[in-house]
Amino acid sequence: MNVRRSAHVVLTWHPSRSSGDATAFALLTGERVPLTRARVADLLEIPENEFVARDEEWIDELCRTGVLVSDASDRRSTELRRRDEAIPELGWDFESAYFHLAKRLEGFHGSLAPPAERTTEALHDLPNSLGAVELPLSDRDSDFYRLLLRRRTQRGFHAQGELALEQLSVLLRYVWGAHAYGRDGRGAPLLAKTSPSGGSLHPIEVYPLLSGVLGIDPGLYHYSVRAHALELMERIEPAAVHELADHFMAGQPWFAEAQAFFLLTARFERSYSKYREDAGAYQSLLLEAGHFSQTFYLVSTELRLGPFVTSVINHADIDNRLGLDPYREGALAICGCGLPADSSPIVHDKPFVPRETKLRPDRASSG
Repeated sequence: MNVRRSAHVVLTWHPSRSSGDATAFALLTGERVPLTRARVADLLEIPENEFVARDEEWIDELCRTGVLVSDASDRRSTELRRRDEAIPELGWDFESAYFHLAKRLEGFHGSLAPPAERTTEALHDLPNSLGAVELPLSDRDSDFYRLLLRRRTQRGFHAQGELALEQLSVLLRYVWGAHAYGRDGRGAPLLAKTSPSGGSLHPIEVYPLLSGVLGIDPGLYHYSVRAHALELMERIEPAAVHELADHFMAGQPWFAEAQAFFLLTARFERSYSKYREDAGAYQSLLLEAGHFSQTFYLVSTELRLGPFVTSVINHADIDNRLGLDPYREGALAICGCGLPADSSPIVHDKPFVPRETKLRPDRASSG
């Protein structure tokens, strides 16, 4: 067999182990492979830039996992060669590609655990301050500021409720829809939305997963910004939608009964076409998902819906269900909303007044 070493492998040493073992993380497959010190030495003897003939038994396993790339003609070998070439061609810088692929979850299901004992105050003051300038307590009373103060993360929903079609339409139009367009200096098209985007490129895509919207069949959709329309990808029974959402969100039952979930992905090519191998390009995508999430919160709140967002998701399972090539487009987060239940496990019912409120650390909460 002719093989070469993939250029997209991260070796992690375990110095506490007497054998000096290491783990190889293959970006091509997302798999981690344990290696002995001797096997690492063997691996480093294989070049990255040319194929060499090797026939040892351990070669097959490293080719299967993507640590090595072979010139075999089977489907898996061909796909791994394509991925090895695609990562730099798409403009990924190595560190961002490693972070994105190493942090993708697959098949994870969390469990509720008691909170750790708090060891720090909820509010922090600079211990070595040279002095403080008290600011005027400027209170605002308008629709916008009242909306900001009503914004909360919802953790309980009326499972049998339904959203109005108009509510869903407004959410999609004013969170992910485009409201103006133009072209940059190179003539490339640019969009204006209600949230900022690096280079005004807007690589974020949204895939609504719906269980209870009047006039819409439950199932998985893609939102077309161009047509302001839902493109059906898969019909799913309502109960199965909630099961799928719970799996996608790695087991967070307080969110799973919502009526609408919005799977946020990033089209990496869209961003990297301008910011090729820019170390900050991937970080900007994560920030962008946050921008859209806050806009989603505000629009949902104005519609009297309860919103949430989570980045604890099974990225790989979402990518597979959507049929995505994770190097070109991948899941980042899930937003969701629904009809709020009468009670929520986290309640913010006490006003906070700067310079007056005394907040005990064991009573602090966030959301």
